[in-house]
Amino acid sequence: MTNHFYIITGTSSGLGAELRISLLLFRKWGTIVEGLALGSSSFVY
Repeated sequence: MTNHFYIITGTSSGLGAELRISLLLFRKWGTIVEGLALGSSSFVY
Protein backbone atom coordinates (compact mmCIF):
# COMPACT_ATOMS: atom_id res chain seq x y z
CA MET A 1 0.00 0.00 0.00
CA THR A 2 2.72 2.47 0.94
CA ASN A 3 4.74 1.53 -2.14
CA HIS A 4 1.72 2.10 -4.38
CA PHE A 5 1.06 5.46 -2.75
CA TYR A 6 4.73 6.41 -3.19
CA ILE A 7 4.56 5.52 -6.88
CA ILE A 8 1.44 7.67 -7.33
CA THR A 9 2.95 10.66 -5.52
CA GLY A 10 6.26 10.19 -7.34
CA THR A 11 4.62 10.16 -10.76
CA SER A 12 2.39 13.12 -9.90
CA SER A 13 5.36 15.21 -8.75
CA GLY A 14 7.29 14.13 -11.84
CA LEU A 15 4.37 15.16 -14.03
CA GLY A 16 4.24 18.52 -12.26
CA ALA A 17 7.92 19.11 -12.96
CA GLU A 18 7.47 18.06 -16.60
CA LEU A 19 4.49 20.39 -16.95
CA ARG A 20 6.49 23.25 -15.48
CA ILE A 21 9.40 22.60 -17.84
CA SER A 22 7.10 22.26 -20.85
CA LEU A 23 5.35 25.50 -19.84
CA LEU A 24 8.70 27.30 -19.69
CA LEU A 25 9.72 25.85 -23.05
CA PHE A 26 6.32 26.72 -24.51
CA ARG A 27 6.64 30.29 -23.27
CA LYS A 28 10.14 30.53 -24.72
CA TRP A 29 9.05 29.11 -28.08
CA GLY A 30 5.90 31.25 -27.92
CA THR A 31 7.98 34.43 -27.76
CA ILE A 32 10.18 33.17 -30.60
CA VAL A 33 7.15 32.32 -32.72
CA GLU A 34 5.59 35.69 -31.89
CA GLY A 35 8.81 37.41 -32.94
CA LEU A 36 8.86 35.45 -36.19
CA ALA A 37 5.20 36.21 -36.81
CA LEU A 38 5.76 39.90 -36.13
CA GLY A 39 8.82 39.89 -38.35
CA SER A 40 7.04 38.11 -41.20
CA SER A 41 4.00 40.36 -40.86
CA SER A 42 6.21 43.44 -40.97
CA PHE A 43 7.88 42.00 -44.07
CA VAL A 44 4.45 41.43 -45.64
CA TYR A 45 3.36 44.96 -44.87
